Amino acid sequence: MSVKRIALVGVSRNRAVFSRRLMCDLIARGYDVVPVNPSVNEIEGQICYKRPLDITPEVTNAILMTRAESLPMLAKDCAVAGFKSVWILKSSGSHASRLQAVTILNENLIDVIDGLCPYLFLDDAGVPHSLHRGIARLFGTLPK
Repeated sequence: MSVKRIALVGVSRNRAVFSRRLMCDLIARGYDVVPVNPSVNEIEGQICYKRPLDITPEVTNAILMTRAESLPMLAKDCAVAGFKSVWILKSSGSHASRLQAVTILNENLIDVIDGLCPYLFLDDAGVPHSLHRGIARLFGTLPK
């Protein structure tokens, strides 16, 4: 991942949950991670914003890790806030909501990465992720 400042929308307060582990791993790799979660004020010693629109100074890239039903509203927030790229992780819930969010982002000329795990793009992410990356390359499903 070439972008170094990124909003992590839906990061959990629970350290055992994937989103929180991803945040810690990104920070350990030198990323400036901006947590977003409406139900907590601070995560990993950093201010946690309620919505992408609230982030200051602004950030232009995000990873969305929320229930699918929240994605359309978050996509609108990202568009209004001027985001350039949004990564949507697979989430539970309505496939229609996910498609609606992707449509909103595309209509606002925001680059979308849909459904891929960020660990596929991190060096030294461990054996399972390296294996997954190799398989994705083999089958031509890993974007550049």
